[in-house]
Amino acid sequence: MPRQRAASRWPHSCRTAASTVAGSSISRLNTSAAISRIAPGVMRIFIASSQRLLKDFMRGRRASCQKFTFGLCKARLLCYNIRKGGERVRKFCLLLLIGILLLTGCQRHEPHALTVTVADVGQGDCTVVRLGEAVLVIDTGDPTAREKVHALLRTQGIERIDYLLLTHPHEDHYGNARMLLQSFAVGMLILPPVAGEEAAYDYVTEAATARGVPLHYAAAGDRFALGDAALEVLAVLEGAAALNDAGVMLRVSFGETAFLFTGDGEAAAEAHLLATVPPEKLKCDLLKAGHHGSETSTSAALLAAAAPTYVAVSCGKDNEYGFPHAALNERLAAAGVTVHRTDLQGDICYTSDGTAVRVTTKK
Repeated sequence: MPRQRAASRWPHSCRTAASTVAGSSISRLNTSAAISRIAPGVMRIFIASSQRLLKDFMRGRRASCQKFTFGLCKARLLCYNIRKGGERVRKFCLLLLIGILLLTGCQRHEPHALTVTVADVGQGDCTVVRLGEAVLVIDTGDPTAREKVHALLRTQGIERIDYLLLTHPHEDHYGNARMLLQSFAVGMLILPPVAGEEAAYDYVTEAATARGVPLHYAAAGDRFALGDAALEVLAVLEGAAALNDAGVMLRVSFGETAFLFTGDGEAAAEAHLLATVPPEKLKCDLLKAGHHGSETSTSAALLAAAAPTYVAVSCGKDNEYGFPHAALNERLAAAGVTVHRTDLQGDICYTSDGTAVRVTTKK
């Protein structure tokens, strides 16, 4: 009885406050207990999501990384509300947090897209074509672009090159081929059926042989699969008077989109292409300008036959040749195409979902 009398001496408001505090403490304990029970599972989701983020980042899947980062920002805000909010707010935010982590950790990758990156390698050529894990490298730039080419592939998370294609034996096109053969796993080296004039070109084939990489000498009609994309050699002018005209001319198609590469082909090679290839196979979304934008390449006839939306010119800044030539610029303007230049815009990336092509540049 003494304890009851002592309790009765406290005012009603104090007893109510004490009860509220006690209830609040119990509520916090219950919420903390709930958090403790789900914490291991949430942590596993968080770790798995973080691992996926790192993998996507290394493979260049920027959109996926952005969505994940945005999800984490929302999760952090919810964690703050869980700590500071009332009981209902805490429970609601806790459920929301679990949902965000689940959706972020389990969201599907973006649908496969074909990317064609015309690299800024100065007065040279290097193009990286990729679809998922399948990779084609067309030419490799000259030795001065060694670090650039290596970094371009590594930042995309590329470890294997399915096809390394050298359009013709000039050093501004094959200059880093030996390095790629020694630094990456290469499935096949595709070459034009013509001998080079420089000893360094022989070192490329020697490096391929030493690494057990099969050599394939291109011929018109050759076809290769690059994931769901198709590669086709459209023309190779055998017996050409100049090495530029003896190069491999290639078409890459993916869904309803297509990309045309003519190497350093000039008037003779383009005339052969137009005379021997069905018109429908010349149509393309992107035409890579021949011979770095020289006057004698990318003729009006080829532009009319290919009807490209985009033309990419790979040339060095303030190059000694004055490429792209003024005459070519006039032809491109008359054709109404959108022109991208590596000397002005840096790396140019064309991305196809199989239906349409979008363009991004990086200086």
